Amino acid sequence: MPELVYVFELAFEKIQNTKIPSVDNPPSFLSGILLSFFCSLLYANLEILIGQWRKWAFLALEFLIGCSGGALIIWRTQLAVSSTDRDRQKATALLGIAINLSFILGPVIVLSTKYVFPVSLSLPWHAQLSIYTAPVKVCRWNWQCRAERELILFVFDRSVSPVPPASPSKGHKVLRPVKLDHLAIFACFVVRINFSTFILYLISLSSPFTMAVFNWSGEQAVIYTMLTHGVVGIMGLLISIGYAMRIFPRFKERKCILASLCLMLIFFLVSFPWPFLSARMPANSCAFNWCDSTPTVNIYVYHVALVICLGFGMPVGQVNLDTLYSRMLGPIKQGTMQGMFFATGESMMFFGPPLMK
Repeated sequence: MPELVYVFELAFEKIQNTKIPSVDNPPSFLSGILLSFFCSLLYANLEILIGQWRKWAFLALEFLIGCSGGALIIWRTQLAVSSTDRDRQKATALLGIAINLSFILGPVIVLSTKYVFPVSLSLPWHAQLSIYTAPVKVCRWNWQCRAERELILFVFDRSVSPVPPASPSKGHKVLRPVKLDHLAIFACFVVRINFSTFILYLISLSSPFTMAVFNWSGEQAVIYTMLTHGVVGIMGLLISIGYAMRIFPRFKERKCILASLCLMLIFFLVSFPWPFLSARMPANSCAFNWCDSTPTVNIYVYHVALVICLGFGMPVGQVNLDTLYSRMLGPIKQGTMQGMFFATGESMMFFGPPLMK
């Protein structure tokens, strides 16, 4: 949904007549929360629909997720303009703490559901509470509480404090127009596409690949994936805390981004089915013709490489990429440029699956 993300971002800018809306009460932020809540509600109850309606509902779900992403993109703008150049990396790391906490909380909910409800539990409206739907229902309640909070702020606190224009006669520093480095911005877009490509692999290919190679059932794939994500979340949380508290020495952003890209490349090299590997896929674990002749990587090698890439490479790369990009834009209204940056990365979610197929 990259086009939808960008279109919705531009639409909300026009509606609000600003490219830097306040986080306390923006219509776009509230709309994104409400859409996310509705998506969780729809996903958790897909099974009560009949036949082809499930496919159409799932398509509508993906459409609304794209709209929600476009509405919630304003956090990037607010983060960039509300932090100084010196503290921007710290501000980005603080946001990373919240993201990595979700990587920890999600597996905890899934694994807890596995032991609390060994079998699916029927609900009064004919939906099922299981390892696949219980986490989404918890997220739905969380989104509902968040939406109610934002709605209260939006209704009862509409005012935005005006910012007086800078005046040289009063000793204010007037900033000169910023000249953008288009080549550097293009490089950031390319890096963003690379990160999104790796995320696309995790979303679309990782689960079926591990199920085929390691002969896992659907439930086993969910459990082991959640365990992996839990470890990734802990590593990412420690890295984000280190950046936020300035525990880590401040390396150059470009070097950190390059190191992250190298880790991603190493992961794909390690997990590639090289001809010299002797292990083969278990019998009847894969229905494709290439399964019998394709070597398999060791399960521990694969997951260690995945944890290092996701738990170390991605947090370091994302923190430094967001910091570098917002710094290159300078003290300007960044709403449109941040929307383009987000849409460029999400374009892989649109063009990637057909290319992979």
